[in-house]
Amino acid sequence: MFEINNFENNIVIEELKNSKIFIIDNFYIYPEKIVDLIHSIKATLHKQKETPSYNGIHFFDERPTFLIEENKMRKELINVRQKLSSLCNQTSLNEDYLLANSMKLVKNKFNDYKNNYWWPHFDIGYSSLVYLNKDSFVGTNFYDTIEKDNIEDIPEHYSPWRNKSKFKVIKKIESRFNRMVLFDGKFLLHGMAVEDDKFFQGEKRINQVYFFEGKKK
Repeated sequence: MFEINNFENNIVIEELKNSKIFIIDNFYIYPEKIVDLIHSIKATLHKQKETPSYNGIHFFDERPTFLIEENKMRKELINVRQKLSSLCNQTSLNEDYLLANSMKLVKNKFNDYKNNYWWPHFDIGYSSLVYLNKDSFVGTNFYDTIEKDNIEDIPEHYSPWRNKSKFKVIKKIESRFNRMVLFDGKFLLHGMAVEDDKFFQGEKRINQVYFFEGKKK
């Protein structure tokens, strides 16, 4: 299921602030099977115990997570992690799990994407997304900070929308079906791009994720 296409010959490398971003299109051989698996998982709301929270009210930010126990599938997943690890030179996390993001928003005044960006943040190290929606759209924004924000003092799902006046978009990555992007999430401020109401209508925004430790192997 997690077999990948010719890895080395498909890599495009871009740079942002002297940091490499790796992009590989047509990443998986059977991406539809992974989409089906993600849709079959009983997903839980992200950060369920975090309060206060509007997750499950104004939006549904879910984390489909699946323990890979079948031996062949596990070997395939580990192979993908090792390939990505060789690019970023960091150790992968959550070796035995498929991790995914699933997001749907409610069309209301709370979700004011015209005046705000969704939760610009940092990760623990390099991060990889495999976009799995059929349509193409802006998937990920990278930011510079214009004005200090108190985002670190606020629960993510209480006030995820941050005013656009405090951030400047310095790069956008297009979400294309079966595109993998790998970037330094500890160094590059980034977040989910929401530029229209595409995911306010019932369709879920989905991707698979891989995380790596923020230190060299």
